[in-house]
Amino acid sequence: MNMFALIRQHPLLFADLKHLGIPTIKIRSLADEVSQQLGGDQAPNLSLVLNSLNSEQFVAATDVSLLADRTGLAPSTVQSCVLLMAPWVGRFQLTPQTGLGI
Repeated sequence: MNMFALIRQHPLLFADLKHLGIPTIKIRSLADEVSQQLGGDQAPNLSLVLNSLNSEQFVAATDVSLLADRTGLAPSTVQSCVLLMAPWVGRFQLTPQTGLGI
């Protein structure tokens, strides 16, 4: 499970990110970069990583400058994205039925 798939599972979060004027391809790129920064990957372990963080830890664990450089987004936009994602971190959890983050 990657970060983009987790974001897409929360339509309000995805809509908020789109409302910032970010194209879906950039949201995907940002999600991939956040995954790498947190030590997650395309496997389900990203859900475990996110589940172990609270909002403040998530914000502290992300390097906005590096994300901005790698995605081509403005640092202020990236900061807004990280702050929008942060409250949702606790909702990216594994479920007993699927093992996937929802």
